[in-house]
Amino acid sequence: MSWLGRIVRARARALLALVGRLGDWLDGWLGGWPGWLLAGVLAGVLPGLACATLGWPGQHLLTALACWPLLLAAVRQDRLDRATLTLGSAALARAGFVFAFVALDAARANALYPPGAAYWLQTQQWIVTGQAPEYDTRNWLPAHGQLFIAVVLLSVCSLGWVPLWQGFREADLMNYYVGHLLLESADPLTALVWGWHPWSVCRGVGYVVVVFEVSSATLAWLAGQPLSPRGRRQRRWLLGVLFLLADACLKYLCSDGVRRVLAANLN
Repeated sequence: MSWLGRIVRARARALLALVGRLGDWLDGWLGGWPGWLLAGVLAGVLPGLACATLGWPGQHLLTALACWPLLLAAVRQDRLDRATLTLGSAALARAGFVFAFVALDAARANALYPPGAAYWLQTQQWIVTGQAPEYDTRNWLPAHGQLFIAVVLLSVCSLGWVPLWQGFREADLMNYYVGHLLLESADPLTALVWGWHPWSVCRGVGYVVVVFEVSSATLAWLAGQPLSPRGRRQRRWLLGVLFLLADACLKYLCSDGVRRVLAANLN
């Protein structure tokens, strides 16, 4: 092995040791599962709260930085369930924070993340008219394929950190849109259930699985030590791909029905 390879392997093993200690601490904090869950909630809320209070951009970068060690700690333990719980709780906490922010001060929330306000206007037009380039199969189907390739490559290059960053940015487009939709709808529960589209939820879960698996395989290769048996890796790939196929199928089959429900619920 070359000197460069030995350095890379040593750094990868040091990273594994570090996130291993983090995982052990989370296992002991509040008795295991509650500790991982609370860590995810804090990672999802505190960066956004700090940026909103100070008026600074960068909430998605900070949220990804807070969640990345939690992802790698779950990778070190080969626990997809803990990664899903932790990142899911971070995403839900982040969504709740954005909903409250938009409800209390929509203008300030829009100024902090202008793409969110623009996405609301774009999606509102789709709800009312049924017309939007994003929902044209000729546009979104190739985009989904490109996204899959990009997530895999970026997960290899960054051990999952860049997809987390971009994932929180994309999720906030939906969060800001749903936050505004709640204000404009007769029944907020209907807006909440259908506004966060079922296919988008499938996409989020699918990419958590894919990012976990690619990060695990990459880190195992860099460190020169196994982190997961082959059969488990194959099952994770199958699970991730199935969720992403469900995303595409639901978007193709159900988007107009969901749009009609949301349109009928507008004030």
